[in-house]
Amino acid sequence: MYNSAGGYIARLLNIHGPALTLTTYTWPFLTALNQARLALVCRRIQRAVVVGVETYSALLEDAYRRLLNKDEVPWKPGSVAWVLDQGNQASKGGLLLGEIMIQEEVCEPDALLSRIGECWHGEGLVSSETNHPMAYAFALTDALSVAAQAKGNAIQYVIKSGFGKAQLEVASQI
Repeated sequence: MYNSAGGYIARLLNIHGPALTLTTYTWPFLTALNQARLALVCRRIQRAVVVGVETYSALLEDAYRRLLNKDEVPWKPGSVAWVLDQGNQASKGGLLLGEIMIQEEVCEPDALLSRIGECWHGEGLVSSETNHPMAYAFALTDALSVAAQAKGNAIQYVIKSGFGKAQLEVASQI
């Protein structure tokens, strides 16, 4: 089921190849972006569709309520998708995704469920009041419009929390 969103988008874009599902509790969308970027750099693929989908189950809701002593789970289902091409295939004026660094730290499960203390830095990156597990991915996607205006200058995005640190760089192609 989780591969279906990526499969549908890939089919619409006439992209063929394997589908991969990744699960991690820190920054799954960044982890998937990094895997796609590495496959492109190694020339194993020519194009990648990276889709982050957040759903929640009754089990996850129960864990949230018990660990955080809350009555309601504030998350709503959501998704975000990026299409990545090899650098030489990217369109003029497109964005280049640089290296992605993810350092995970051991933490209590409630920190991952609540996202408390997660903070974001980078031009055009607007912090959200929500603790949605995909809030950082939504904010990064929105910030890409600012990166596209940077005209060749790289923008660093940093996400820090009690469960680690993530960093990526985006530059506009001239």
